[in-house]
Amino acid sequence: MSYTLNEGTLSLRPTDDRSINILNLARHDEPPQTLVITRDALGPGEVLAAAVTRQIKELSRQVQAFKEHARRDATFGTSALPVVLLETSFKQAGQPTHQCQAIAQLAGDRLLILTLSTPTPVTDGLRAQWLALLDSFQPA
Repeated sequence: MSYTLNEGTLSLRPTDDRSINILNLARHDEPPQTLVITRDALGPGEVLAAAVTRQIKELSRQVQAFKEHARRDATFGTSALPVVLLETSFKQAGQPTHQCQAIAQLAGDRLLILTLSTPTPVTDGLRAQWLALLDSFQPA
């Protein structure tokens, strides 16, 4: 398996990729914004909608005051990849967290999950930036 980073490429033995990338997107004058990119896989016989429900159930058990504000099917990126978009909020260790998520099924059973997290509520401006980020996605 070839694993590409901005800094280079690693050759790894074949693996079930569940890697995580974390990027700090906020500028110094903005509230914190973190983009977390994770990989997962569908369970046997599972479809994307069921995987989203499974992930939401797992998260809601791990945090306090979990709320799902929006869920919709959409497409993103230059290839119009099908995706489920979510907006959620919760408290973790007493701290508020607001998230925008995009969960997409790639080839086969692979899932790509992009999560934008911030301690402040999602504004229309932040939502527009999020959707622009998703539209910039170019599959490898």
